[in-house]
Amino acid sequence: MVFILQTSLHLNAQDRLLDEDELVNQDEFLSLDEALKNPAVVYKLNLSDLQLDEFPKEILQLTNLQVLDLWNNQIDSIPQDIQLLSHLQYLNLGNNRLQKIPKEIGNLMNLILLDLEGNQITSIPIELSKLIFLQNLALGRNKIKKIDESIASLKNLKDLTIWENELEELPESISRLINLQSLDLSENKIQSLPLSFGMLINLKILDLKKNKLESLPKSIETLASLAYLDLSENKLSSIPGSISGLKALQMLYIQDQKNENNEQTLKNLPSTLGDLRSLQQLNVKNTGISTLPKDIGDLPELQILEASENKIDDLPSAFSKLKNLRELYLSKNNIRTIPYSIGKLPNLTILDLSHNQISELTISLANTNSIEEINLANNKISKIEPVFFESRNLSRLDLSNNEIAMLPAGMDKLDQLKELNLEGNKLTKLPEEIAKIITLEQLNLRKNNFSDKEIDAISLKLSKDIKIRF
Repeated sequence: MVFILQTSLHLNAQDRLLDEDELVNQDEFLSLDEALKNPAVVYKLNLSDLQLDEFPKEILQLTNLQVLDLWNNQIDSIPQDIQLLSHLQYLNLGNNRLQKIPKEIGNLMNLILLDLEGNQITSIPIELSKLIFLQNLALGRNKIKKIDESIASLKNLKDLTIWENELEELPESISRLINLQSLDLSENKIQSLPLSFGMLINLKILDLKKNKLESLPKSIETLASLAYLDLSENKLSSIPGSISGLKALQMLYIQDQKNENNEQTLKNLPSTLGDLRSLQQLNVKNTGISTLPKDIGDLPELQILEASENKIDDLPSAFSKLKNLRELYLSKNNIRTIPYSIGKLPNLTILDLSHNQISELTISLANTNSIEEINLANNKISKIEPVFFESRNLSRLDLSNNEIAMLPAGMDKLDQLKELNLEGNKLTKLPEEIAKIITLEQLNLRKNNFSDKEIDAISLKLSKDIKIRF
């Protein structure tokens, strides 16, 4: 459990709150019997994972208790007298069988962390709004349908998780939690965000995946501290241009935008996407887009781009400016030729162009000196120019399920190649140069047109250390 420093209240010497360092140095009791031998010196009690079926009332004798962990038991109710543990700062009741939160927990005024994840709770009592020092509230995996407006009273809240519940909307007052840094609302039924959502100016992490969002408020532009945004598995038809205001954004996930009929709903990305100069990861897989914005080349920090399962047929010329791009996934699109700009990406290590309409490999990838993996499976490749084999660091090449009848000379230039998949082509023989690739470990030749004689010749020609599949 992570401890967060809280300003100690003014209590007398033997009856006070311990700060973070003091708590860390206290003994953690793992047995209630041991703790009861000297209750006054017990500050930390961990009874997690003990299959307890009720709250041990003897705990109430530990009047100086400040950390109580009852995670992963079978407890179905909490006694009202829990309010007697007035010094509690950290209370973990996650993974139990609670159906409701006793309102008396609202009297534990010194709570910093309250974990109630993984129960069967249906509502949040208004009394929790009295926990003015609370910084971490975990309510994920319950059955909560509504958040009361009173949540705005938790002024010091930094981390709020309500994932996998039954929320359909958020109160407007949630926007007044201005110290909030992390908000997880994933796996609910939320259809829209409050118009004032942008008031959460200190928010760094926002997870909204697997909801029913169709749009985002323009005010999202004021979330200037946001570094992580997950909008995947919603029904978004557009992304507002105001997203350009997220100057600190490093990871943006928008994949899997579909309606009830399993139809892709997002047709375009905003032209302002190029203003996200801190962006490192972008996932727009399975959304319905047909193009990438022209200004995507203005993302100097972009390292991973996942845009598979769309309708993209080409890349903008400015794509070649993505000098830090390491991984590019464009599987299941409408690409007919490998875009020339890909050959100018100096730090590319993984390229996936499988399941497209590519018929020829005529581009040189010599400038992509760092490329290690290329997947071109399930295309229509019938022609390969020797220039394609100039990428010297390539270790994995998948050309399976194409229309290749002959491999050109020059394959021995791939002197770092470990895995070569040629399954499902029209090959009748292999070039002699393959025997010179001493790094080769796996070679898949299944479903080709090799004669028995050629199979024997290949087996003799290649090292016995290579795992060959015919």
